[in-house]
Amino acid sequence: MADSDTYDILILIDVNNQTVQMYAADTGIVQAGSQGTNELWVKVPAESNLRWRVEPLQAATFENGELKLYHTLITKFHLWAANAQATPPQGDASKYLTEWGCDNGSGNAPFYATPETITPDTNIGTSTQGIYRPYIQCTTALGRDETQSQKLAYTFYVQVYKAGKPYGPPISWDPYVTVYRSAD
Repeated sequence: MADSDTYDILILIDVNNQTVQMYAADTGIVQAGSQGTNELWVKVPAESNLRWRVEPLQAATFENGELKLYHTLITKFHLWAANAQATPPQGDASKYLTEWGCDNGSGNAPFYATPETITPDTNIGTSTQGIYRPYIQCTTALGRDETQSQKLAYTFYVQVYKAGKPYGPPISWDPYVTVYRSAD
């Protein structure tokens, strides 16, 4: 883990192919060999933080002799409801992935309009905040009588920016989380 209770996940977006790969910094939380896939499944203790950052695989392109930088930003998330027909059955993600927020980045890149929202500010370069890349995070929770959640599905939507302007439609996919109570 990066911090005592924070698990970092890197999302790489292949701008050319509009595909996604996800990597957990702590490989011990990865389930079912899903590291590097778009359906990363992680298992983390309750009351820990999950923190996602997204980066483009391609940094820039040259067009008409001009360098045009790519940036990416998570612009929306969706928490899936319980689904008993899924294999294995899925729990209600909104009960376990709580306290959502974000932090702004710095430099000439997209950032979140205000801390604690995931509304993107597309006025790239007009204002900078913070000293690191933007991220969103949530806190994991369990009910009092539970020791482990079912597999939880969520969706992220990522907008790619080229030279400060949205480039293509948002990219979305559905990874997974399982939350457990650590043995104390």
